[in-house]
Amino acid sequence: MNNKILAAAVAGVFAAPVAFAQSTNVELYGRLNAGIDNASATGATLTTGGVNQDYKARMRQWDTGSRLGVRGSEDLGNGLRAIFQIESGVNSDNGQLSSQGGQTNASAGVLGSRPTWVGLEGSFGNVKFGRQDIYWGNGTINQTGPNHVNTDLPWVTGGAGRVSAGVTRQSNVVAYTTPTVSGLNATLSWSPDTNAGGAPGITTIGTPTNTPGSTQYNNAENAAAGKNTNAQLLGLTARGAFGPFQAQYDFVTKTGTSDQTAFGTLTVVNATPRTFANKLGLAWRYVPAGQISLIATAIHLQNATVSSSEQIAGSTMTAGLENLNQNTVGVTWEHLVGGNMLLLAQYGQMMSVKGCSAANAANVCDNSKATGYMAGVRYNLSKRTAVFASYNKVSNGSNQYADYAGGAYQVGPLGATNKGADPQIVAVGMQHNF
Repeated sequence: MNNKILAAAVAGVFAAPVAFAQSTNVELYGRLNAGIDNASATGATLTTGGVNQDYKARMRQWDTGSRLGVRGSEDLGNGLRAIFQIESGVNSDNGQLSSQGGQTNASAGVLGSRPTWVGLEGSFGNVKFGRQDIYWGNGTINQTGPNHVNTDLPWVTGGAGRVSAGVTRQSNVVAYTTPTVSGLNATLSWSPDTNAGGAPGITTIGTPTNTPGSTQYNNAENAAAGKNTNAQLLGLTARGAFGPFQAQYDFVTKTGTSDQTAFGTLTVVNATPRTFANKLGLAWRYVPAGQISLIATAIHLQNATVSSSEQIAGSTMTAGLENLNQNTVGVTWEHLVGGNMLLLAQYGQMMSVKGCSAANAANVCDNSKATGYMAGVRYNLSKRTAVFASYNKVSNGSNQYADYAGGAYQVGPLGATNKGADPQIVAVGMQHNF
């Protein structure tokens, strides 16, 4: 008798989700992508005191891009559907918020950390509200890092190092995607206050005071005082497929709050930082199992802050604002052999930074190139499971510090104190999709 009661209770627990699923189509999906690597970043420029800030070779057990998600839709009638997705990043290597590079991984460890949205879809296209990808995704034009192995050229998603688009996965986004007509569609995105309640950007100089407007205004004690919330982000993506060819153009402009500041000699310079970034991707599927892609970016930083603490070989820079430009290019090749083995290769360059003032040219713009290489092989054990090996290296100029991006997979983190170091990763891994 007790067993019958228990069975009835269990059936009752599971009855509600089954009934719910009859009116809403729900799918549970995910990915685990993990392995081991050997990572290093050596050859750093000498900094203050002549100390070399290299990252010596070390073994790591890594995870990148692992995720767990739920998505679905509900038919509302008259061709209208409600759509939703809740996707969360998973650090399977440690179960924590931080990842291999030691930084917090903003796309893991929290429910809804990856693209998470709700929206409406119909003949008009779709409208989504929530956390979404802007600018950096390349779809099937480049899947090397996002879907095939552990990582790839840092700048094919929008730049990394001195000049970066600063836009990846954004919170608080409203996005509209048009219907696809003759292989063409577009997405327009907008996000208000992209600083999301951050500090106003006023930095303590000398002995802190509590006097608003003072050159010694204390950021920590007065972060909320007079804070502007006029930051915003606008993004546009246009896509097209034409037989064996694909094209995608991305544009984004990101405006910081007018509270953002830079400092000369105890002087507050009120200026609004802005980013203008363009990215063009082209792909040619020369055979059904082979593709060559080209991705080029052009990024402009207006009113970019230059830190007075950055040094190279003991030479101190001049603090202030700069208008900086940098272009990048990357070529990707992928070819499937025998139905199971995918061969991968990439080559790319980050051109020198342009736009420096005479005072900062030697320490910012000169020798700011970077060159990147990637070679990999992936073997598909099934439609869902694969093993792979890859080699990645970036050769930085003495004023550049490009490092691998995405999922806090950096070797460094590299920055002003160890620019010139060349990150290198040799990895083997396994990926399972479900």
